Amino acid sequence: MSDLRRSRTPTCVLAAVLMALSYAPAAVANEVCRGIPTALDEQAARDAFGAADAAAFVDSRPSLEAALDAVCADSKESARLFKKRAKRIVLQMAADATEPSPYIDGDDLIVEFYGGAFDTAQFRRAVEDALRGKVSDSND
Repeated sequence: MSDLRRSRTPTCVLAAVLMALSYAPAAVANEVCRGIPTALDEQAARDAFGAADAAAFVDSRPSLEAALDAVCADSKESARLFKKRAKRIVLQMAADATEPSPYIDGDDLIVEFYGGAFDTAQFRRAVEDALRGKVSDSND
């Protein structure tokens, strides 16, 4: 085998691996309950509330997703309801939502929130209520 061919092989393998990794699903980090995608429109939040407030909202996404994952992890019944009722999670910025306020709209679980710290236990209860069809307003 020529030296040129030997030096080209590792480069081709590396390029193929990098290309394959670039097509790996980026949504894995933005899913909850093993496969339910989350959506957040950062640009809409910026347009409506400004860059600083939108940044606080976006920064709360990992905490919201972790709390949603915990709902599924803690109860098989809740996990089953989650998969049955919510095909997608939509995180929406809302000026009056000092605590995350979840509700079902069609096949979506909508979570309205302004951003920042929140009561995780209260949010998890509100999510379970929404999945069961109960109306709950975390901001009363």
